[in-house]
Amino acid sequence: MSRTPAVRAKLVRSLTLIPAAAIILANIIGTGVFVKARVMTCNVGSPEMVLLVWLLAGLLTLCGALAGIILIIIGLPVYEYFRRRAGDVAPPFWQ
Repeated sequence: MSRTPAVRAKLVRSLTLIPAAAIILANIIGTGVFVKARVMTCNVGSPEMVLLVWLLAGLLTLCGALAGIILIIIGLPVYEYFRRRAGDVAPPFWQ
């Protein structure tokens, strides 16, 4: 039986920013759907209410995203909008 030298495999570092972000986002969303469903069902009582709450939360999230897009379109960064709206109450890092 002849022994051949071991060949070391090298991993190619080809994962860029967009695919890496997609993997992280998929893990967060995928895990949250299965973990939070049980907790929400225990709190609201029925699967129908869980779906209704998820739908309402999704619509609220969509409204927040659209508001952020509108601020970007008019050229006002979100942090600047909140700094102007909060005035003296704004945290120091917004000053």
